[in-house]
Amino acid sequence: MIYIFIGKLLRLRLNSKLILYILRYIGLKKLTIEITKE
Repeated sequence: MIYIFIGKLLRLRLNSKLILYILRYIGLKKLTIEITKE
C-alpha cells in the first residue's frame, strides 16, 4: 500500500524534498510503532 502511494507521488513529480520528508516521516512512524510493540 505505502509503495503504491510513493509511486503515485513520484509520478506527480512533486518536489523531491517533499517526498524525502514524507518518506522520513513514514519511517519514523514505523520505528515508533515497532518500539512501542516491544
